[in-house]
Amino acid sequence: MIIYRTIFHLSAKQEALHASLIELAEKKAAGIPTSKPPPVTVFTYPLVSASPPFPFEAGPPIDHASGKIRTIAPHLRSANNLSYTRTLALLRRELGPHFPLEKLWEKHACYEFEERDALSTVPGLQVSTPYVNHVATMTGGVGYEELARFYKYHFVKEDVTPPDTELITISRTIGADRIIDEMIFKCTHTTEIDYFLPGIKPTGKRLEIALVGVVAFRGDKLTFETRSYWDQASLLVQLGLLDPKGLPVAGAEVGHKVVDPFGLPSNTLLARWKESEGKPID
Repeated sequence: MIIYRTIFHLSAKQEALHASLIELAEKKAAGIPTSKPPPVTVFTYPLVSASPPFPFEAGPPIDHASGKIRTIAPHLRSANNLSYTRTLALLRRELGPHFPLEKLWEKHACYEFEERDALSTVPGLQVSTPYVNHVATMTGGVGYEELARFYKYHFVKEDVTPPDTELITISRTIGADRIIDEMIFKCTHTTEIDYFLPGIKPTGKRLEIALVGVVAFRGDKLTFETRSYWDQASLLVQLGLLDPKGLPVAGAEVGHKVVDPFGLPSNTLLARWKESEGKPID
């Protein structure tokens, strides 16, 4: 039996249509093993228009004719990104093509941290508008020229990324068009690390940073690498630039607990934790 799979993306305002489609989805799913994807899937998105359909409201982030950056409302950008990925997941699963995203990402990371090769790193980002955003410090760039400059002078150079840098992958999630890596970044602060600590001179201290990187692809090309998140307060505490006394922040322990969640107690920064001790939890 051939099963045709359908995906609907609706504005949350389309309540009646949503209700009818949910009923249809439940009927179509009857008798289908839970190991199989459902024949009909319905997603709704808040604060976006039903007419015109929200995917047609947003253009590309940059107007290539004028070079101007377009502003897109956050809820619209969110709906477009999610609906794109969800649709792509269905198409890839049913039709392909299937790209080796993990191998592509590992090759890119090798150019960054092992070979320190900017000329090989940037071509992997050959989409119309690639970008890199290290969230805590807003370093990186938008477009090929900015990224080529950033990687060459502010990332792969040995006087930027410390020579003893080590990346330990804690977990990896692979989707239809992106990879999310949870990592520990270790190094000795012997260089001015432009992307983590711009303007901070080397202290010679050891650093361990819990880091999450989101890497997106269009086909077999990276579209952004990486949208990186880390605990900047932990980094500053480890360098002695932030006094943790009286603040809900910690140093290298943050990374240690990511690696071994059972090795350190929880709630050590939660002063009121003792107040709930012995109280009923049901």
